[in-house]
Amino acid sequence: MGPKQHQEQIDKIIFSIIAIMLYWIALQDFVGAFLYRVGMPSIMLRMLILSKEIVVVFLFIISLATMYARKHFDVSHIVGVAFISFVVIFSIYGNAPINSKLSSIRIYSLPVMLSCIGYSCINTFTTYSKYIKHVVMVSLIVAIFGLIEYIFLPVSFWTEIVPIFSFNQVVKYGNEDISESLEYFGNFYGDYGTGYMSLRRLISLFGSPLTTGYFIFFSFIIYFVLVVDADESRKYGLSQNNKYILLFLLIGCMIFTFTRGVLLPVIGLLVYHYGMKHKSILTFGTIIIIPAIWSIIDIDIIFQNLFQDASATGHLIELLQGINAFIDKPLGGGLGTAGAWAIRFNEDAIGTESSILSLGIQLGIPGIIIFFTFWWYLVKKRFIEILGLNYKYRQQQYRLLVYSTLGYLFTAIISEQLFTFTSVAAYWLYLGAELRENKSNNI
Repeated sequence: MGPKQHQEQIDKIIFSIIAIMLYWIALQDFVGAFLYRVGMPSIMLRMLILSKEIVVVFLFIISLATMYARKHFDVSHIVGVAFISFVVIFSIYGNAPINSKLSSIRIYSLPVMLSCIGYSCINTFTTYSKYIKHVVMVSLIVAIFGLIEYIFLPVSFWTEIVPIFSFNQVVKYGNEDISESLEYFGNFYGDYGTGYMSLRRLISLFGSPLTTGYFIFFSFIIYFVLVVDADESRKYGLSQNNKYILLFLLIGCMIFTFTRGVLLPVIGLLVYHYGMKHKSILTFGTIIIIPAIWSIIDIDIIFQNLFQDASATGHLIELLQGINAFIDKPLGGGLGTAGAWAIRFNEDAIGTESSILSLGIQLGIPGIIIFFTFWWYLVKKRFIEILGLNYKYRQQQYRLLVYSTLGYLFTAIISEQLFTFTSVAAYWLYLGAELRENKSNNI
């Protein structure tokens, strides 16, 4: 076996690890909860959960070494490594607990690491197309199981057979008091503006409607852009058979999670897409007409029903608190002082309900600038070409990048999911792989 064949074998093994990691991300909470029920020690379960992070660090080191050896760096990598360095150095500042600081280092390092892995390890169109297929397939698994558990499985399944909420409290968050977790399932109810009924939120394999919604969001855009809107299914190994059924399966799963941060960009992107495609004033108008009619029929619904449930009220309060905290310390208050992950280890941390605010409160305006510079360099070539209308022969690839990026940019304002491994790992891997394919002119 020559050097070229040897390298190809190594590349296949690395890509297989990435594919396995994708499926493990979807299964880890469900499997972990079942193992927790049968008595596996918490320390072993924590190592099992951390296994994906260990794999990411390992692949990141390989990626940096490969890019250095081949002299194949991109500006985004340099800015990304600078961002990680800034985060680590900034961790010296502030008095937050060490676990809280380490948690922030982890979440802010992952986008850089994952995009570098995608760039270096998903380095041919064959692996790129296979990756796209795996992302869609794992999301279909999540959606199918989600609808099954939503329609058929009783609450007792999640409290007795697969105690996923107790597992999250004890193993993930280190809270030995599980009394609240046994009641946690009840918090997934609300009338959501209907005023007529209470509906349980779909949670699927993650035990979380929020994570499920964001996990499926990226796959929905892939499937809509590459399969439903244009027949590029063969190119990516996806089937055209029953494409609308599968699309509505993904949409249905997102709807029943009642995740506002996902449903709003989905509606906006669909309205924009069909409005631009058919130049229909009516289509554009629906984004204004529907809320207007809703408000005219009963304006109180917006303020009394929609914001009466604990979820919406809590989000709004924390968002306002985050804005005030950022205004007070525009240069940052130090790592571990804000965000959902920091709160788990630091009682004094500030809730923000916004990835941007969480980043700004901890790292200040400089941290925001460096991170968004890194993100911009990952996507700028496609965006510049679109602004110049120079994308006639690769419209679907451009739409996939732009729609997904704009969607996640919107959610970064109203949610902290942009830095949540489980929710958006597939997107950051994709950005790295897409940048590589763009440079190679393969798509």
